[in-house]
Amino acid sequence: MDRVTTNLDDPGVSRRRLLTSFGAATLIGVAAPRPASADVVPAPRRAQDLPTPVATGLDYAWAPHPSVDAMTAAGYKFAIRYLSHSPVKNLTVDEAQALTTAGIAVVCNWEATLDGPRHGYAQGAADAIEAQKQAAACGMPPDRPIYFSVDWDVLAADMDAVNAYFDGVASVIGVARTGAYSSYDALGWLLASGRIRWAWQSCSTAFSSGRNAVPYPGIHLWQNRTPFTFDGADVDGDQALTPDFGQWGAGAFVYPQGSGGRLAAGVHNDGRIEVFAVTPAGGITNRCETVPNGSWSGWSDFNPAKGFGFAARTISVATGRHADGRLEVFAVMSDGSVQNRFETTADGVWSGWNVFAPAHSARALALGVHADGRIEMFAVTPTGGMSNRYETAPNGAWSAWNEFGPQGVAEAVSAAGHADGRLEVFAVMSDGSMRNRCEMTANGAWSEWDVYGPTGGVNGNSAPGAVTAGVHQDGRVEVFAVTPGGGIRNRFETAPGAAWSGWGDGFGPRGAVTAASATRHADGRMEVFAVAADGSVWNRFEAGANGAWSGWSAFAAAGTVKP
Repeated sequence: MDRVTTNLDDPGVSRRRLLTSFGAATLIGVAAPRPASADVVPAPRRAQDLPTPVATGLDYAWAPHPSVDAMTAAGYKFAIRYLSHSPVKNLTVDEAQALTTAGIAVVCNWEATLDGPRHGYAQGAADAIEAQKQAAACGMPPDRPIYFSVDWDVLAADMDAVNAYFDGVASVIGVARTGAYSSYDALGWLLASGRIRWAWQSCSTAFSSGRNAVPYPGIHLWQNRTPFTFDGADVDGDQALTPDFGQWGAGAFVYPQGSGGRLAAGVHNDGRIEVFAVTPAGGITNRCETVPNGSWSGWSDFNPAKGFGFAARTISVATGRHADGRLEVFAVMSDGSVQNRFETTADGVWSGWNVFAPAHSARALALGVHADGRIEMFAVTPTGGMSNRYETAPNGAWSAWNEFGPQGVAEAVSAAGHADGRLEVFAVMSDGSMRNRCEMTANGAWSEWDVYGPTGGVNGNSAPGAVTAGVHQDGRVEVFAVTPGGGIRNRFETAPGAAWSGWGDGFGPRGAVTAASATRHADGRMEVFAVAADGSVWNRFEAGANGAWSGWSAFAAAGTVKP
């Protein structure tokens, strides 16, 4: 029988009608041996285990399109739009501007012939070249991903060709920007093989022997409703399951990762960095960018409240951003209690200070943000243990405290999220060694603790913030640690999710450093702040995203921050 080739650029062919007619049947292709990546996929999750959507949106191809006014009124936050060989199907620059001006983010997906991915590497490279050209012409930033459709009930026998296709895509735009629209099993195999970083699951419930009825763990987008008519247009309904699902324009992803120590840098929903620092007198002072990537304000008072019955002297501060865009600040007090204060709306006014944890809970904190948007807090306890507490759902209630390890006496902690969504925690121990522990899958179970740095490599008698971890725009995690001599050493992933470099010394400014904090600007540049022994603060940043580092500059005068 001949291989089926269906042109999805033909407006007379509805992808949804195609899926209905094919049902659970697989389009006919050439059988191949089961690839190594096509292992058994996880069992579908129960309904009560399904992730909470971060946002809802629509995808649609042919005219008429729903109006931006109708989409805004209905609360849709994003539109997934197509790139192909058919101009009448494709996203245009005017449409992209109209969507983003109305506050609706854009996601790009390439979809041309139905069986294009069966044609392997060369087809993948050719599709990626054309998709990249079209997306750039519509204004998509060069770091944003593109999804590529594999729109049939994919079996293991199809995966050799599909794998080769995505190898071809990645050869043009890089794995960090490569996404797939497909079914439960195919996405599982592609994610496991490392060929894609972004996953949008189709709505056809009969695919993958019925597993497609629920989202594969760790996907970014789920097409959960199809087809229906909205504002006179033929559309599908979609849910975003992670804060970053490849969107751009309005609602574009802004680095959410938290930090903690003597100085903590957070990123507002609009992309402005704000720095919170513990003062020598035990207060908190703050300073922020007046616009994203712009000039800095002066220092202001941000002190915790008095009158809770706890000590009023701050020893450590931490900050992170919720899935709904609100920044939150936590202050560790000298008696080990924790107070918190948060924006009441994204980029809005601040609440008053509240009691978050009683005395003897912590002496240092760090915050991490899970792939699903939940904040998790990691605390060094007064006795040198480590405990954790997390939101049970994005923007939701907090869990109780749990023991988190490792064995030995911990002094400082930091956390960062990998490109594949896994959170990793780094701990400085009293002997100057470092330990690390990471999620084995995004939002999943934790690994055991491992050795990350040798004994004596970092300051084991340190101030909070002796280690900080940041994430480059390309997804590589980089760790900065204060040495026993007051320098800064660093170590980074050589590629997103890949092996770590060795430790490099000499990153810090002149003079002794006691603490550091890393964050990322709206334009993708990482910046590092260093607290010096005299209480001054120095900063150093990438000249361009993922690029060379500037020299060190004075950020705050001596006596500003508690060393």
